[in-house]
Amino acid sequence: MAWHLQGLRNPAQVAAQMHNVGVTLAVALGAGPGALLLTLLGARKRLQKVQEQRIPISFLTVLKATLRGHLAYTYLLSRHLTRYYTLPLLLTSLFLPPMLLLTCLLCGIVIGVDYQRLKPHVGLGWFALFSLLDDCAYEVGVVWGCIKNKTWKPLLPVIKKHT
Repeated sequence: MAWHLQGLRNPAQVAAQMHNVGVTLAVALGAGPGALLLTLLGARKRLQKVQEQRIPISFLTVLKATLRGHLAYTYLLSRHLTRYYTLPLLLTSLFLPPMLLLTCLLCGIVIGVDYQRLKPHVGLGWFALFSLLDDCAYEVGVVWGCIKNKTWKPLLPVIKKHT
């Protein structure tokens, strides 16, 4: 955080920058109780559906399954965003410093899960470096392919509504 404040001379600029970082941290910390509430509500809804079918499953089992599903979705979303958008997120965070927290969070989720899942024979620091370099190289390759084929479709997200 200090490197973002070095170029700022005016105390008002420093205060504004610190406020941005504070708001970002508050939102990040406030997400925990919200995520817990959504998980509990989702588990309750799933338990009701299971009980309608007269299947004897405890609330704890349904809660674990719901939590596992939410964590898997979080990992897959983070994996997708870091695989295709790490470089743009890092560049954006140069101009909008709170984005650095989001970028670090996304990369941290992916690196942590992959390190635990793959159990590499290198330390976490080296694994993180290799993982970030791999994602950046992949992104450069995708952009190069887009330029070569004169289309940006592989980088444009598509949101489909299920009907």
